[in-house]
Amino acid sequence: MKKPYPGLQLNEDMPLQERTWRLERIGWTITLLFVLAALAGLLGPGPLSNAHAVTPDQSIEVQHLRFSRTLTPQSLRVRCRTNDAVASIWISNALLEPFSVEGVSPEPVETTIGELGITYKFNMSAARIDKSRAAADETPAVEWQLRPNRCGLIKGRIGSSPENAVAIWQLVYP
Repeated sequence: MKKPYPGLQLNEDMPLQERTWRLERIGWTITLLFVLAALAGLLGPGPLSNAHAVTPDQSIEVQHLRFSRTLTPQSLRVRCRTNDAVASIWISNALLEPFSVEGVSPEPVETTIGELGITYKFNMSAARIDKSRAAADETPAVEWQLRPNRCGLIKGRIGSSPENAVAIWQLVYP
């Protein structure tokens, strides 16, 4: 191997140096991917984290987060497209069990615990009052304040009944 500076006694190992540079470029690439994933919402709230689902009969629209962190407060918003004074929203046990329910707005007028899940009944005029700041054409919404108690993939269903429900999922990071 020819030394670039013949008068200096420098010990160099160019193959080792090139491997080090390669590892450094890989490290920078991984760091850049993590930053882009965070900005996109794959590691918490962001554009890719927001999810939207609608039941088969279009009566219930669900807005939730796909990605969250354990013990971090979040909301599950459900819009009811109904002309009835009272609307029913059914949530599967698999979806509610991993969460602490910290609040529901508006308060349900009736709650029924079933084998497959919980059915909440809401006075839709109260939901409209709670959403008075919303646009006039917006449908009434019910909002659950939740806090995940465990990490992992959470899957469940939500709708007007177990037969008319949409599947949703959320990945909860530690």
